[in-house]
Amino acid sequence: GKEARPTFRKGTPSRSLPMERVLLGPSFPLELVVACMDNTSMAAFELTCRQARDAVTEAVRTLVLALLPRSQHSLLRSCLPWRELYRTLLQGGHDWRWSSGPALDRPRFAHSTVVYQSHVILFGGRHGPEYMNDVATLSLQTLEWLPDTTSGPRPSPKRAHTAVVVGSLMYVLGGGSDTLPGTGELHALDLDTLAWSQLARPEGWSYLGHTCVAIPSQELVVFGGCWWGTQFKVTDELRVYSIARNEWSAPAASGAKPCARYRHSMVALPTGDGFTCVMYGGYVSTWRDGCPRMSSEWCYNRCDMLTLDTRTFTWSELKLTGPEPLPRGAHSCCAVGENRLVFFGGGILYFDGNDHMEADCADLFAVDTRSWTFEFIDAFPGPALQPPSLDTHCNEAQTAASHDSAGPGGEGRPSARGSHGMVVVALEGTAGMLLLGGRDYNRQGVAEREIHRGREDSWFLTYDLRDRAHGTSSLQLVAGSADPEESAAEVTLASAAES
Repeated sequence: GKEARPTFRKGTPSRSLPMERVLLGPSFPLELVVACMDNTSMAAFELTCRQARDAVTEAVRTLVLALLPRSQHSLLRSCLPWRELYRTLLQGGHDWRWSSGPALDRPRFAHSTVVYQSHVILFGGRHGPEYMNDVATLSLQTLEWLPDTTSGPRPSPKRAHTAVVVGSLMYVLGGGSDTLPGTGELHALDLDTLAWSQLARPEGWSYLGHTCVAIPSQELVVFGGCWWGTQFKVTDELRVYSIARNEWSAPAASGAKPCARYRHSMVALPTGDGFTCVMYGGYVSTWRDGCPRMSSEWCYNRCDMLTLDTRTFTWSELKLTGPEPLPRGAHSCCAVGENRLVFFGGGILYFDGNDHMEADCADLFAVDTRSWTFEFIDAFPGPALQPPSLDTHCNEAQTAASHDSAGPGGEGRPSARGSHGMVVVALEGTAGMLLLGGRDYNRQGVAEREIHRGREDSWFLTYDLRDRAHGTSSLQLVAGSADPEESAAEVTLASAAES
């Protein structure tokens, strides 16, 4: 662009402008510039703009591909609208769309959900009185569930545990069941041999509903959790597991330390030369620790967001702007790139004056970590949704986040739920977030299997690729070949999981 200089006609300024100044100005009136060019300058301008357009398209394509394991790149259509997909996933665009995904192998909730290469892996969970310890593997190439062929001393049947993958090992920590109110067991699944092994337990730690994230220093950072023993206990403990030494430590944290909580979310984001954990929400054991914005009722949910510097273990509380969602726990949180967090669903615990109540949520919102701003997302299809008001009482929150006992959303979107999983994947020829399972909480149920049921539906959230003239999708699922580096073994796992 530096060589091209437009020649202006009579009546315009006689000096010429460097072409790069035209390209760098996002609001520059290009139509006016083009109208003043002669044919030679026009040809140079078109060539420069085409090259710039291609360069920008390739840049945003690279950023979208970076969200996925390399083995999933072959599942994407080459003709994707990369700019629009980039804006929606990474910059807060508004053209979101829900579509129904592949059904789960069985109903479950409070399971862990992880991604590795071209597979989505679920472990454990609950459905009514049944607790599970199976490994369910979904191939994104065939959309088929693969059999569990793992061997060795696997974890006990459980829910509300965590799973995270570092290298070729998946680490499963904690969790609980009716007969196991909380456990400190730590297992690893070798993704090459598909063999389970048991590792060192954290001393004096036996919880479920905690969070666990991996940081590049080959460590696992664990916070919070609860224990359903003879007395209900919620913790604010911070633990760190060294993978290299197979040892646990309890670092002394400083700063704005969070209160004890469980079923919160936490993800790790790169910041400078280190990583920062971002924590949001959760349940608490006393209404005195509940969200102060819900002061008219006894609320057992947190509405705060904090960061933890993993180099110094210093906590900081964030002040966010934008339309604030209702406080919640058991929600999902996906880190989409380095600057965007996407949340869905969760549950609200409160006391209505007579009894402790629960209500599940179906709202979708995001946080821009550059400005720390909430953004409410209204995804097609279905009627427009509004952010629930934070000036209401908790019984009104129940209405705003009402439970749909009919199962999958009849309007083409997921029903209210918590304890589900959500991960970033390639599906239907494009990239987006896949939501799997979750709790189907039935307040009218009597037996345990009727109250706490699992769901077996999944939902895919991505840029709206419909042909707007006909209302149909412009892309079809493309099954590509696996990455050459992918093992012959069909079961492999990765990434942090919400449980």
